Amino acid sequence: SPYHLQWSPTDAAHLALRSQNMAWIHDFSMGKEVFARPCRGGKNSIKWCPDGSKFALVSGVMHVDVCEQEPSSEGALQIANDNGQVRRSLQDDITQAVEPQSKRSKGRRQWSSKLPDTNTPIRPTTGTKTPIRKRTEDKPQHEKIIQAIDDKVDDITEQFKSMRLNFDKIQDRLEECCDDQYVFRKQQLWALHAQVREQRDKAAKEECMVGWPASATATQRTEFVKWCLKEADIDVSTCDISHSVKYQQLSPMTILTFRHPSLRIQMDKWFKEESINKKKTLNFYMDGQCTTDAIKLRPQVAVWDRIKGEPLKICLKAMDIANRTGQIKVNMDRVKPWWNHNAIYDDYYTFAWVYFSVRDVQAIVYLDQSIYKAVKDTWAEAAQALRTRIPTEPSSSSQSKGKGNSKGKGKAFDTTLGEYPFEFKFAEVKDWHYDRDVRAHQEQARDEDM
Repeated sequence: SPYHLQWSPTDAAHLALRSQNMAWIHDFSMGKEVFARPCRGGKNSIKWCPDGSKFALVSGVMHVDVCEQEPSSEGALQIANDNGQVRRSLQDDITQAVEPQSKRSKGRRQWSSKLPDTNTPIRPTTGTKTPIRKRTEDKPQHEKIIQAIDDKVDDITEQFKSMRLNFDKIQDRLEECCDDQYVFRKQQLWALHAQVREQRDKAAKEECMVGWPASATATQRTEFVKWCLKEADIDVSTCDISHSVKYQQLSPMTILTFRHPSLRIQMDKWFKEESINKKKTLNFYMDGQCTTDAIKLRPQVAVWDRIKGEPLKICLKAMDIANRTGQIKVNMDRVKPWWNHNAIYDDYYTFAWVYFSVRDVQAIVYLDQSIYKAVKDTWAEAAQALRTRIPTEPSSSSQSKGKGNSKGKGKAFDTTLGEYPFEFKFAEVKDWHYDRDVRAHQEQARDEDM
């Protein structure tokens, strides 16, 4: 709307301006508006008081506003409007009308002037600035970090040196233990070799006679042994006769100890020619009377050889049980043990082979795949039957042919071995010629040669 203006009657420094909605007083001496307030609409006019202390704003016919001029501390008039808000200047009102401010910029002007001038960010929700941290010197802090790292490295280095020293001591001690173990093992093997050789030398001079009747006395046994020695053309003075006593009773076995192994061989030769080849039993004579008790002679076996022969006996017993129950089909008359080879063969095939590891204290029983499962399942039963001296029933093949028990399967052990020194382990063999474990253990067995 058009402006209405009028100069102050007392001086030329103040000019009153009136628009349709606003009224101002401009002080030219200060160069700014010193009074501003909204007014009512309608036709506007301004009338100054003669002394210049007040002026009237006429709006239409019925409304007159009287305004007094009150100088402020800056020399300007400040008058409050109806809402209690103070308008600072015409320039501020023009800025607000032309270019409205956003809420964020408006809020920043309200409190930013009250805070110290810093570059710290403002927290949006609280309206406060982040506290300024005290600056520290970078170089001393860096030196402290380096010093702490150096101290930690020194501690770790000392710990590593201590651990390395302990490790060296443990390693030296371990090497000493390994050397001691190697020496002890060499001595143990040497002692075992010597013991086995001594046992075999002693067994080579001994002959066992079994089958004595329970009613035979030691004197009657001795007389019969002397008669056998005379028949074999052996001097009685070259042989010691021993009837071992067990629990105040005579042993069921008589041991003949010769002064030389050749005499024992001569005794075996006589028994083979007179009894085995002629298929004639050697009956016992008691007080000049012939009895039905058959006396048998067999060479003495060393304890080590009996230990190594026990798995073969158990295997033969297990094969016999499995054959009778129909688990396998093997002609047991053709199966025989080869004691020197620790194996069980027939005329053309290998059924089992045992490898003894003195170092690992194991007896690895290699079984052919045709009998592996059957022998493994009946192994415990066969071992119990042999150790408790349960007699073996005739095999089906022997009964069909009208023959007696096959060799080695109806015999009990000569002496009980107690707790067996080796632990049994079973292995299945598909091809004896190309099995790697069998070939490797065969080479080791040849090196040990026990």
